[in-house]
Amino acid sequence: MYVDNVLAQKFRFKWFVRTQEQLLSHNQPIIPYFNKKNDELSKDLQIHRLEKALYYGYVFLLGERKGGFSKDKRLCAPLLLYPVTHELIDDTYYLRVNRSGLIINRFVLQSISFKEGKSKDQFIEALEAINDEDDFSTFKLKRVLEEFVVNADCEELSIAPEVWKVDQVKEYFKAGKHKDTQKFIPAAGTVYVKKADSSLMISEDLKRLRNNGDFSIPLAKLGSDETVKPCDASAFEHLLNADQFQALKNSMQFANSLMIGPPGTGKSYTISCIAANALLNNESVLVVGKTDQAVNVIKDLLRKEFKITRQVTQTTSANYKYVLKNKVRRLLTNVDLEPIRYTDVKQKEVLNQRIFSAQEKFENIVEKELRLTELQFSEDRSFYEGLQKWFWEIQHKRLLPAYKVMADCRDLEAQLERFTRDYIKHKYSLNQRKNLRDYRQELLLFNDALLAGNFSTYKKKIAELDFSKLLKNLPLWLVTLNKLNSVIPCVKNAFDLVIIDEATQCDLASAIPAIYRAKRVVVVGDPNQLGHYSFLSKFQQKQFREKHQWPMTPYSITETAVFSISTSIF
Repeated sequence: MYVDNVLAQKFRFKWFVRTQEQLLSHNQPIIPYFNKKNDELSKDLQIHRLEKALYYGYVFLLGERKGGFSKDKRLCAPLLLYPVTHELIDDTYYLRVNRSGLIINRFVLQSISFKEGKSKDQFIEALEAINDEDDFSTFKLKRVLEEFVVNADCEELSIAPEVWKVDQVKEYFKAGKHKDTQKFIPAAGTVYVKKADSSLMISEDLKRLRNNGDFSIPLAKLGSDETVKPCDASAFEHLLNADQFQALKNSMQFANSLMIGPPGTGKSYTISCIAANALLNNESVLVVGKTDQAVNVIKDLLRKEFKITRQVTQTTSANYKYVLKNKVRRLLTNVDLEPIRYTDVKQKEVLNQRIFSAQEKFENIVEKELRLTELQFSEDRSFYEGLQKWFWEIQHKRLLPAYKVMADCRDLEAQLERFTRDYIKHKYSLNQRKNLRDYRQELLLFNDALLAGNFSTYKKKIAELDFSKLLKNLPLWLVTLNKLNSVIPCVKNAFDLVIIDEATQCDLASAIPAIYRAKRVVVVGDPNQLGHYSFLSKFQQKQFREKHQWPMTPYSITETAVFSISTSIF
């Protein structure tokens, strides 16, 4: 949670306690809530219940913000944040606090400095220990701040449970007392904030998985080498080296496959070929990564190598929803149809045969040249070997130079590459027209969902359509893991293929929802790449483990990357 200045206009429905703090200091789970905009707040909470939440903040840090582009440099941030429910009982609104849901405001953690020998993790553990006590003590909180924080001005906390009124806070800023100093004060109130996109989307998916209690094909077949699909011939064989083509075949055959390689070995190019090959087979593909940059590289390769642009749905840009709406509208009006490119399929076999003949010819020349060289440098030739030498020298004069045969071979391979790219677009244009005819209804329903006014309505509408049928018309998606849920519903086995790029940086919680949406998964990574790191304190991890009775495993839920698990299981 990141709350910097509660007084700012961006925080609507703000409210401050005016006399004594009761929810924590008096250990009262519910108090009357006299907010003048209660009715408006109640309606907004119903509409945006998935995107926004009401929190109760206590102990505020006052000061001056450093840097940034905002003209308002006031720092008025609650240290402790608790989720609260907004309840209407007998025509009166109440606040009910959830003390177990304590969140330490990240902005405050970034704004303070810790004393030598004291760490942020220790500070968080100390605050959580105070919160876990039956009787909340502001005095103990004051002592923790003085123990950990450099130049902590906490004297005002001595008056708790009395609190500063909002007018008193504003007067403090108006008098300029906040400049070049930081002060902790006993203040309490509510703040209405937008949930963090990544935590909102991922937690929603994980809750659904927990409630469903079932597994996608890749999750069910972890550790199995059973093939789930026959490996058909691929047009990409001549575009890849042996190892890359084996990775492509693995992606077609197995529920789980792994591709490992250091930088410069063509991992991204192979991913683009695997994705394009799936499109060729009328399959749906989801490419996910931890960062925008990871998926943007794949997008650029698909465009550069195979001219695949109209097939791609990308959600990494800031205006992706507008672009997606426009794409769907163009498909429905047949504006975005791929032009048909007629190709003679028999030409591929002709080119393959010519390449095979050229390669045989080249190998034959090399073999003869090696034999001639061996005979020429032999000091003890027999009469028969002398005849062989004379014969090979005559033959060698009649042979084309090896480099010319190799040049012909490369020219034929270039022709085959061009044919392959044309064939891909031809095959996709045929698939697209058939899919638009057969699955148009899902595209119409998706268009209605995109036009919804808020995220909650969008989720309701998108649940009504068959997403696997929609993917026939929108077959290739490039998404960062934290945005996966924002446009793609949590449907088991929705995609024929999911590719997790730069898996060394992907944590398990973020990746599992992507794997749940897959029939087959390819995990791609570099073991020498900087790995995933979690900012969740070890104390919090221990609490979660005890609360949810997690078994002890060699893997850390928060710090182990998908790639690490994959290398030991696949």
